[in-house]
Amino acid sequence: MPLLVLLFSFIVSCHSGRHKEMQEQLETLSLHNQQDSVLTNDSLAQALADWFDAHGKPNEQVLAHYLLGRTHADRGEAPAAIAAYHAAIDRADTTAQDCDFRVLGSVYAQMASLYHQLLLLSYEIEAHKKASEYDYLAKDTLYAIYEYKMIASAYILQNKMDSAAFVINEAMQQFREHGYTQDELQTSIMLLHLYKDAPDKLSETKQLIDRYDSLSESFSSGQELQSSMRKYYYYKGKYYEGINMLDSAEIYYRKVYRPGMSFVEYDPLYSGLLSVFKKQHDADSIAKYAELYCAVNDSSISIKDRETAAKMSASYNYDRYQKMALHSERRAHTTMMTLVVVVSLMLVLSAILCLWLKNYRDKQRLEHERQEVLQRKKQQEMERLQTEFIDISERYEKNRRALQLLEESHKEAINSVQQRLDGARSTIDNLNKRYEDSMALFRNENESLKQKIEELSSHKKIAALMEKSMRFEEEQTVKRIIEISNSPRLHIRKREWEEYIFTVGRYYPDFLNDLRESPDLTTQETHAAVLVLLNIRTDDIARLLNVSGQRVTNIKSSLNLSLFGVKSARPLFDNIKSRYGIFLLGK
Repeated sequence: MPLLVLLFSFIVSCHSGRHKEMQEQLETLSLHNQQDSVLTNDSLAQALADWFDAHGKPNEQVLAHYLLGRTHADRGEAPAAIAAYHAAIDRADTTAQDCDFRVLGSVYAQMASLYHQLLLLSYEIEAHKKASEYDYLAKDTLYAIYEYKMIASAYILQNKMDSAAFVINEAMQQFREHGYTQDELQTSIMLLHLYKDAPDKLSETKQLIDRYDSLSESFSSGQELQSSMRKYYYYKGKYYEGINMLDSAEIYYRKVYRPGMSFVEYDPLYSGLLSVFKKQHDADSIAKYAELYCAVNDSSISIKDRETAAKMSASYNYDRYQKMALHSERRAHTTMMTLVVVVSLMLVLSAILCLWLKNYRDKQRLEHERQEVLQRKKQQEMERLQTEFIDISERYEKNRRALQLLEESHKEAINSVQQRLDGARSTIDNLNKRYEDSMALFRNENESLKQKIEELSSHKKIAALMEKSMRFEEEQTVKRIIEISNSPRLHIRKREWEEYIFTVGRYYPDFLNDLRESPDLTTQETHAAVLVLLNIRTDDIARLLNVSGQRVTNIKSSLNLSLFGVKSARPLFDNIKSRYGIFLLGK
C-alpha cells in the first residue's frame, strides 16, 4: 500500500513539475511579446495552447492562444492568427473576478489590426469596440480610448466621414477628461485630415491648430516639429490656403520636407505647392510640381498595389495552414491514446486510494469512539465531584445553622437558670461543659468539612486544567509534533513550528509570554521550550533541533534559571507543569 501511494505521489509530482515548466515558458513567451520581439516558434506556441487547454485555468488558456495568434501573425498567417484569437476569446471567463481583461483587450486589438490589413472594415470596427470595452474593465483607460479612436480609421476607409469625425471628437473629449492632453492633440491631427478640404470647417480647424501650437510638446526648442510629425504642417498649410493666405500656405507646405523622406512621402508637399501655384497662376511652378506630383502618385499606387498583393498572399497561405491542421489532428489522436492509458492508470490508483481511505476512516472512527468513551468518563467524574461538593456544602450550612441555634438556646437556658437557680452553680457548670463539648465537636466537624470543601474546590480546578490539557493534546498540530518526535525520519517544517507555537499561545498564553519576555531568548531556545512542554525526551529534542544532546541540556538549564531561578536542567518540565497547570494525559 505505501509503495502505491508513493507511486501516485510521484505521478502527481511529475505532472506538477511539468505544469510549472509550461507556466515558465508561457511567461517567457509573453515577456518577448511585450518587448515587441518577433515570434516565430509556432511549435512552442501550439504546445503551450494544447497544454493549458488540458491543464490550465481560463486566464492561462486565453494567454496561450493569444500568443499562438501573435506567432501566426508574425509569420504572416492571418487566418491561423484570427482562428487562434477566436479560440482565446472562447476560453475567457468574463464572469470570474480574476478574469484578465487586459489580455482579452489585447486579443481584440490584434484581431482589429489583422482585419484592417485584410480590409474587413466592419469586423475591424467591432473588434476595436470590444478591445476598448475590455481595456476599460482592465482599468487601462489610455488604451481603451486609443482603441475607440482607431474605429475612425475604418470609417475613413469606408468613406463615412461624419461617423469618423464623431468618433474622433469623442476620443479627444475622453483624452481631455482623463488628462491625456498630448494624446488628445495627436488625435486632433486626424480631425484636421478630415477638415482639410472642407471650407465650412475653417473655424474648427483654426481652433484645433491654435490648441496644438500652444500645448503640444512635440515642438523642439526652435519651435519646429520632429521629423516624423511634420505632416501637421501640410494641414496647417491647407488652412491658410483655405483662408486665401497663399504665402503662409506655401511656407507651411515646404516645412513638410525633412531629410531622408521616402519618395512617396513627398505627396502632401507636392500636392500643396501645386495647389498654391495654380491659384497664383505660376505656370512654370505648376508644370514643375504637376510632374513631380504625378510621379509621386504613380510610385505610391505601385507600392500600395505590391503591399496589398503581398499581404493577401501571405494572409491566405492555405497550404501550410491545412498541413498544420492535419498535424494537429494526428497529435490529437496520439494525445487521446495517451489519455486512455493515463485514465486507466488513474482508475487503478483511484481504487487503491479508496481502499486506503476506507482503512483510514476506520481508524478515525475507532479513535473517535475512544475519545467519546474518554469524554463520558471525564463527564461522569466531573458530575460526581459536583454532586459531592453540593452535598458537603449543604451539610456544612446545616451544621452552621444548628451551631447558631445551639448557641442561642444555650444563652436562653443560662439566663433562665441564672434567674431561677442562682445557687445552682453545679448545673451551670454542667451546661457550660456540655456547651463547650458541643462547640468543640461542631467546630472540629466544620473544620473537617471546610478542608473537604477546599479539597473538592482544588479537584475542580485540577479537572478544568486536565480538560484544557486534553483539548490541547487533541489539537492536530500538537498530534503532528508528537508524531514527528516519535519518528526518527521526520522533521518539523517551518509552517508546523508556526502553527504549533500559535496553538501553545492559545492554550498557555502565560507560558509563551514569559518566554518572549526572557532576555536574549533565541528561536532555537523557544523551540526547545515548547518541545519540553510536551515532555519530549532530550535525544528527540536534539534531533528535531539538529543539535547535540549536551546543547539541549544547556538550553534546559538556561530556561530553568530564567523562568524559575533554578540552575538545573532536570526539573524544568516539572516546574513548567506546576506553574502553568499542565496535565498531559497522553504522556
